[in-house]
Amino acid sequence: MIEKILNRIAEDLRIIFPDTKKVYLERIKKLETPSFSIEVVSYDPKIFDESIINTVLTLDIVYFSKDNDVITALKAGDMLKRYLGLGLKVEDRFLHSRYEPRITMIEQDLHFIFTLDFHEGYSPFIVNNINNDLINLDSGGTNIDNHIETQKYELMEDLTLETKKRSD
Repeated sequence: MIEKILNRIAEDLRIIFPDTKKVYLERIKKLETPSFSIEVVSYDPKIFDESIINTVLTLDIVYFSKDNDVITALKAGDMLKRYLGLGLKVEDRFLHSRYEPRITMIEQDLHFIFTLDFHEGYSPFIVNNINNDLINLDSGGTNIDNHIETQKYELMEDLTLETKKRSD
């Protein structure tokens, strides 16, 4: 999902800012301006339950104006806030911003920092050392030691209780 998010933002930035020379997703070797760099500040996936992961992703979109122009950079920040202030549409989903985006200026470069909070499917697996392959883990079919259960159990159909009367 992170790759889809980064690519979606990169494509949209090229549309919103048509004069942009480049949108960097990797280390910048030779900076061409005006341009953007999308940096992952933090990636925090947490297991929500056996089939869902909750991910909190913080990104820093850095804008490098053509002539280190602060006013141009701040205008870009306003456009970014309009674009990403509530969240981001990726394919058929809308990922919501967790907090209000922050805009900071560091050495004439604008930093637009925002956090997305979203759920996605989760498919845990175990390693089968016998065949050296991966087996999707079905928590309904494992025991407490995460061994794969091969023996079927019969459920009890009837339960009979006998009670004795207490003699006082």
